[in-house]
Amino acid sequence: MIRPGLVRFALAILVVLFHITKFVFLGHFAVLCFFMLSGYWIAYMYNSKYKVANKTFLPFYISRLWRLLPVYMLLNALAFLVAVHYNYNYTAEVASYTKQLSIVNQLLFWLSNVFILGFGLFPKQVLSPAWSLDVELQFYLLFPFLFYFLPKAKHYLPQVSGLLLLAVGIVSMLSPDLFISKTVIVYLPYFLIGSVIYFGDISFSKRTETLFNISLILVLAINYAVPFLRDATVYHHLSDYNRYLNNYLPLLLIPLLSNSVRTGSKSIMDSLLGNVSYVLYLTHWVVLIPYLYYMQGQNTTTKLLYSATYLIVTLCSSYLIYTFYDKPIDKLRRKWTVSKESLRLA
Repeated sequence: MIRPGLVRFALAILVVLFHITKFVFLGHFAVLCFFMLSGYWIAYMYNSKYKVANKTFLPFYISRLWRLLPVYMLLNALAFLVAVHYNYNYTAEVASYTKQLSIVNQLLFWLSNVFILGFGLFPKQVLSPAWSLDVELQFYLLFPFLFYFLPKAKHYLPQVSGLLLLAVGIVSMLSPDLFISKTVIVYLPYFLIGSVIYFGDISFSKRTETLFNISLILVLAINYAVPFLRDATVYHHLSDYNRYLNNYLPLLLIPLLSNSVRTGSKSIMDSLLGNVSYVLYLTHWVVLIPYLYYMQGQNTTTKLLYSATYLIVTLCSSYLIYTFYDKPIDKLRRKWTVSKESLRLA
């Protein structure tokens, strides 16, 4: 059975590959799988750790911000500095963009670059993958209120599951230009699927998981093999078909995701892979800026060499940032969540 840390790391690698090669078109698919896993783990943590206090909102929110903000703020700042280094006009471009915004939106733009919330509303952001952190944060804000209803869903799993699948179908039909598509409302079904898996204690047989995995592989093989489907995915990432496909494919991975989070004690390596995946998800974009700069006009052999170098630098940088920055900070967060101070706030 695949362990949860390996699953998260593999999804982060998919996002990295999506940004450096046209051949991989599963970037959005990977993010939606992350959302389902997040729905499970947030439900698990809130129910097992924060429910002990009568009022759990404040410690929960502090803990979640503490988990996201340090890495985000560091890499967002690094991305800006790297962008300025490789494009001396970048600061002027940002100033020109913000000047077109209203005063309220200008304030929101700069605040979102510090506190994440609202980040996805603005197309001119240097650390682009952080749009999903904005969606995550919106889900965290909603979850304490959803918590009072989700445990009851386990008595109505067939109906809830059907409604969630219908909601996913509706999501896939929404225009990406709508304001709602920038908020958690569109992505809520994926989070809820993960939460329902936790509260409903849903697991799948090995046979079912294998069947779904094979179905996923077959769908991917067909899309790579059939010319017009390959053209709509590999070569046109923004096509409606590719968007629908990326929205539906995560459903085929539900058994694997569900079973992975129910594995026994994790190994040290699996824990490392899982923990470094968040840092990798953001770090790869910082390294991507010089990578794209030097890739311009290179031949195929040189591009392959640069791609290999890019992956090595990205993985090493992610490991170092996790080990010497993220891990110590997160250790303090974990210690605080069980301290008397956090319980006093609750």
